[in-house]
Amino acid sequence: MMRAYTRYAVEALLTLACVVALLPRQAEAVPAFARQTGMACHVNFPELTPFGRFFKLTRCAFAQWTYDGIAHHAALDNTDIRAAWHLTDNDVDFIYGMTVNNNPTVSDVWNSTPAFGDPYASSSVSLTPMASTLIDGGLAQQVAGASAYLFWQRSLYIEFGLYRTADQAFSVFRTGQDE
Repeated sequence: MMRAYTRYAVEALLTLACVVALLPRQAEAVPAFARQTGMACHVNFPELTPFGRFFKLTRCAFAQWTYDGIAHHAALDNTDIRAAWHLTDNDVDFIYGMTVNNNPTVSDVWNSTPAFGDPYASSSVSLTPMASTLIDGGLAQQVAGASAYLFWQRSLYIEFGLYRTADQAFSVFRTGQDE
Protein backbone atom coordinates (compact mmCIF):
# COMPACT_ATOMS: atom_id res chain seq x y z
CA MET A 1 0.00 0.00 0.00
CA MET A 2 2.82 2.40 0.93
CA ARG A 3 4.65 1.51 -2.29
CA ALA A 4 1.64 2.59 -4.36
CA TYR A 5 1.55 5.96 -2.56
CA THR A 6 5.28 6.41 -3.19
CA ARG A 7 4.82 5.63 -6.87
CA TYR A 8 1.98 8.15 -7.18
CA ALA A 9 4.05 10.77 -5.35
CA VAL A 10 6.99 10.27 -7.73
CA GLU A 11 4.68 10.42 -10.75
CA ALA A 12 3.07 13.62 -9.43
CA LEU A 13 6.50 15.20 -8.83
CA LEU A 14 7.70 14.31 -12.34
CA THR A 15 4.47 15.65 -13.87
CA LEU A 16 4.80 18.90 -11.91
CA ALA A 17 8.44 19.29 -13.00
CA CYS A 18 7.46 18.75 -16.64
CA VAL A 19 4.61 21.26 -16.45
CA VAL A 20 6.76 23.94 -14.79
CA ALA A 21 9.63 23.38 -17.21
CA LEU A 22 7.38 23.65 -20.25
CA LEU A 23 5.74 26.95 -19.27
CA PRO A 24 6.29 29.46 -22.09
CA ARG A 25 9.20 31.85 -21.74
CA GLN A 26 10.70 34.53 -23.93
CA ALA A 27 13.05 33.10 -26.58
CA GLU A 28 16.61 34.38 -26.20
CA ALA A 29 18.88 31.79 -27.77
CA VAL A 30 18.18 31.95 -31.46
CA PRO A 31 21.29 32.19 -33.69
CA ALA A 32 20.41 35.75 -34.75
CA PHE A 33 20.41 36.77 -31.06
CA ALA A 34 23.90 35.32 -30.61
CA ARG A 35 25.23 37.06 -33.73
CA GLN A 36 23.71 40.42 -32.80
CA THR A 37 24.81 40.44 -29.16
CA GLY A 38 28.00 38.38 -29.27
CA MET A 39 26.54 36.14 -26.54
CA ALA A 40 27.21 32.73 -28.06
CA CYS A 41 26.35 29.58 -26.11
CA HIS A 42 29.21 27.45 -27.45
CA VAL A 43 32.96 27.96 -27.74
CA ASN A 44 33.38 24.81 -29.83
CA PHE A 45 30.46 22.41 -29.90
CA PRO A 46 29.62 20.95 -27.41
CA GLU A 47 31.72 23.09 -25.00
CA LEU A 48 29.59 25.80 -23.36
CA THR A 49 30.58 29.40 -22.65
CA PRO A 50 29.62 30.99 -19.29
CA PHE A 51 26.53 32.41 -21.02
CA GLY A 52 25.73 28.94 -22.40
CA ARG A 53 25.98 27.41 -18.92
CA PHE A 54 23.68 30.11 -17.53
CA PHE A 55 21.18 29.48 -20.32
CA LYS A 56 21.28 25.69 -19.82
CA LEU A 57 20.68 26.01 -16.08
CA THR A 58 17.89 28.59 -16.22
CA ARG A 59 16.03 28.22 -19.52
CA CYS A 60 16.89 24.91 -21.11
CA ALA A 61 14.53 22.04 -21.79
CA PHE A 62 15.25 19.71 -24.63
CA ALA A 63 14.22 16.34 -25.95
CA GLN A 64 15.51 14.31 -28.85
CA TRP A 65 12.81 12.11 -30.37
CA THR A 66 13.51 9.15 -32.66
CA TYR A 67 11.06 7.23 -34.79
CA ASP A 68 11.92 3.71 -36.00
CA GLY A 69 10.06 3.20 -39.27
CA ILE A 70 10.65 -0.55 -39.31
CA ALA A 71 9.42 -1.27 -35.77
CA HIS A 72 6.92 1.62 -35.98
CA HIS A 73 8.00 2.81 -32.57
CA ALA A 74 8.91 6.28 -31.32
CA ALA A 75 11.12 6.95 -28.30
CA LEU A 76 12.91 9.73 -26.47
CA ASP A 77 16.67 9.95 -26.81
CA ASN A 78 18.60 12.32 -24.52
CA THR A 79 16.02 14.37 -22.64
CA ASP A 80 16.55 17.09 -20.03
CA ILE A 81 13.56 19.04 -18.68
CA ARG A 82 14.33 21.76 -16.14
CA ALA A 83 12.58 24.10 -13.74
CA ALA A 84 14.96 26.76 -12.42
CA TRP A 85 15.09 29.93 -10.37
CA HIS A 86 17.74 32.65 -10.21
CA LEU A 87 18.47 34.72 -7.11
CA THR A 88 20.76 37.76 -7.18
CA ASP A 89 21.27 40.02 -4.19
CA ASN A 90 24.21 42.43 -3.93
CA ASP A 91 27.21 40.21 -4.68
CA VAL A 92 25.39 36.86 -4.42
CA ASP A 93 24.50 34.97 -7.61
CA PHE A 94 22.58 31.78 -6.89
CA ILE A 95 20.79 29.48 -9.38
CA TYR A 96 18.79 26.52 -8.15
CA GLY A 97 16.38 24.13 -9.77
CA MET A 98 15.44 20.60 -10.64
CA THR A 99 15.75 18.46 -13.73
CA VAL A 100 14.05 15.34 -15.01
CA ASN A 101 16.16 13.40 -17.50
CA ASN A 102 16.91 9.96 -18.92
CA ASN A 103 20.70 9.98 -19.01
CA PRO A 104 22.73 10.60 -15.84
CA THR A 105 25.34 12.68 -17.67
CA VAL A 106 23.06 14.83 -19.85
CA SER A 107 22.61 17.47 -17.12
CA ASP A 108 26.35 18.30 -16.99
CA VAL A 109 26.74 22.10 -17.03
CA TRP A 110 30.01 22.04 -18.98
CA ASN A 111 28.83 19.43 -21.54
CA SER A 112 31.98 17.45 -20.83
CA THR A 113 30.53 14.06 -19.88
CA PRO A 114 29.75 10.97 -22.02
CA ALA A 115 26.31 12.22 -23.17
CA PHE A 116 28.14 14.86 -25.22
CA GLY A 117 31.25 12.84 -26.05
CA ASP A 118 30.29 10.72 -29.03
CA PRO A 119 31.24 11.40 -31.76
CA TYR A 120 32.71 14.74 -30.74
CA ALA A 121 35.36 13.60 -28.25
CA SER A 122 36.63 10.53 -30.05
CA SER A 123 39.11 9.98 -32.82
CA SER A 124 37.95 8.75 -36.22
CA VAL A 125 41.21 6.83 -36.73
CA SER A 126 41.80 5.15 -33.36
CA LEU A 127 40.29 1.93 -32.09
CA THR A 128 37.53 2.19 -29.50
CA PRO A 129 38.06 0.43 -26.16
CA MET A 130 36.51 -3.00 -25.69
CA ALA A 131 35.35 -2.14 -22.17
CA SER A 132 33.91 0.96 -20.56
CA THR A 133 32.24 2.09 -17.37
CA LEU A 134 28.48 1.91 -16.87
CA ILE A 135 28.18 5.71 -16.80
CA ASP A 136 29.86 5.83 -20.23
CA GLY A 137 26.55 5.42 -22.06
CA GLY A 138 25.36 2.18 -20.45
CA LEU A 139 22.50 3.92 -18.64
CA ALA A 140 21.53 6.33 -21.43
CA GLN A 141 17.81 6.12 -22.30
CA GLN A 142 17.41 3.14 -19.95
CA VAL A 143 16.73 5.12 -16.76
CA ALA A 144 14.57 8.02 -15.60
CA GLY A 145 15.76 10.37 -12.90
CA ALA A 146 15.05 13.55 -11.02
CA SER A 147 17.78 15.82 -9.67
CA ALA A 148 18.04 19.01 -7.68
CA TYR A 149 20.93 21.37 -8.38
CA LEU A 150 22.61 24.53 -7.09
CA PHE A 151 25.01 26.85 -8.93
CA TRP A 152 26.66 29.41 -6.67
CA GLN A 153 28.53 32.45 -8.01
CA ARG A 154 28.61 30.73 -11.43
CA SER A 155 31.55 28.63 -10.27
CA LEU A 156 30.41 25.95 -7.76
CA TYR A 157 27.92 23.40 -9.09
CA ILE A 158 26.27 20.75 -6.93
CA GLU A 159 23.69 18.23 -8.14
CA PHE A 160 21.97 15.35 -6.36
CA GLY A 161 19.81 12.94 -8.31
CA LEU A 162 17.99 9.65 -8.02
CA TYR A 163 17.49 7.30 -10.96
CA ARG A 164 15.46 4.17 -11.57
CA THR A 165 14.85 1.85 -14.48
CA ALA A 166 12.62 3.52 -17.04
CA ASP A 167 9.78 1.02 -16.99
CA GLN A 168 6.05 1.09 -16.31
CA ALA A 169 5.03 4.73 -15.73
CA PHE A 170 8.52 5.93 -16.70
CA SER A 171 8.78 3.95 -19.97
CA VAL A 172 8.29 7.15 -21.99
CA PHE A 173 11.91 7.99 -21.07
CA ARG A 174 13.20 4.68 -22.44
CA THR A 175 14.62 3.93 -25.89
CA GLY A 176 12.95 0.88 -27.35
CA GLN A 177 9.90 -1.04 -26.28
CA ASP A 178 8.92 -1.57 -22.65
CA GLU A 179 9.53 -5.17 -21.65
